[in-house]
Amino acid sequence: MTTLEGPYLPFDEYRRYRTTQDEQIAAEFRSVHERIDGVDSKLEAFKEETRAEFAALRQAAAEQQRLTARLRNQLLSNPTLAIEPIAIFDETRGVVQPDMNLFPRHAKEFYALRNPQDGRQHAKLSYLVSFYDVALPEAMGPSSSDEDSSGNEESQSSSEATGGGDDDDDNDVDNIFKDRNYLAVHMLETILGLSEDNFITFMERAEKRAARAAASAIKRAQDTLPLGAPTRTRPFVQASQPYLLATTSSQALRPQLIPPLTVSQIMDGYANEKSPNPDSQDGNRSNAKLSWRIGSPPGLQQTSEGAAGSRSSHGGGSQPSQLLSRPKQPSIPDGQKEGTPSEPGDSGSPTNPHSKTPSSSRYRKK
Repeated sequence: MTTLEGPYLPFDEYRRYRTTQDEQIAAEFRSVHERIDGVDSKLEAFKEETRAEFAALRQAAAEQQRLTARLRNQLLSNPTLAIEPIAIFDETRGVVQPDMNLFPRHAKEFYALRNPQDGRQHAKLSYLVSFYDVALPEAMGPSSSDEDSSGNEESQSSSEATGGGDDDDDNDVDNIFKDRNYLAVHMLETILGLSEDNFITFMERAEKRAARAAASAIKRAQDTLPLGAPTRTRPFVQASQPYLLATTSSQALRPQLIPPLTVSQIMDGYANEKSPNPDSQDGNRSNAKLSWRIGSPPGLQQTSEGAAGSRSSHGGGSQPSQLLSRPKQPSIPDGQKEGTPSEPGDSGSPTNPHSKTPSSSRYRKK
């Protein structure tokens, strides 16, 4: 290799330096890529672990739901109460709930699937078997062996000789399907956590209570006295009714209006009140009546004496006929002056000394 002295670098040295530098840079990038690949692998591992943890959590939640629903179903005893559906766990879909349109509502509908009568019941049973992944055998019946096969051939030949082989085959097929349905319902019962004994006990208890209630009712209805015993009837007790006023519904409850009293009636009551006779006082007490004052509110009541006193104080009505009557004037003979007594004992005053003189303007007729 030739070297030149001076400020210039030979090509060979330049290539050697450049190769060394490229190798260092490549090694650095290689280490960076390795670190990145390590981070990626760790991240993928972390993702897998996280995914597994979440799957385990979802599976645990589904298992908890299944246990809770199974416990609730295990406590059921009334065949008309709703059955709690059991969810399943799928790795791709997570927790999956069954279709409620094809899930039996209560125990009666569930146990009726042992002998399905229509296509809907067949569809429900098939859906439950496929949803809960129930493994059923392909054929049900006695185990096949040489002796059994020979016996079956002999029985088949005898049945063909008698002409009843087709009916027996149909019965065997029906029995096989019935056994399959019964086995499927039994396995589904275990998965759902139901207990048929609880429902049977509940129905028996309900029948006993109904029979006991009917028997007690019949006993009370047919209760009779023995022959020869004195009969005794209970007195008739009329049902209590609310107190009713002695008025018809058409009549409205209103105060009775009493016509106003005359002056003579007022003065008669006043004389009876002033009289010391107890009979008159009783009569005065009996003559007292309650009445409404005309033009006053309905709650304001007063006695006839008070109303009469108010009317007499205002001077209304006619003049009294007894206490306020004018005294009779004696006849004056001719030749005697007016105002002189006709006899020595006559003083020219009225007969009643307590009455006022006729000349009083207070008692003049208006």
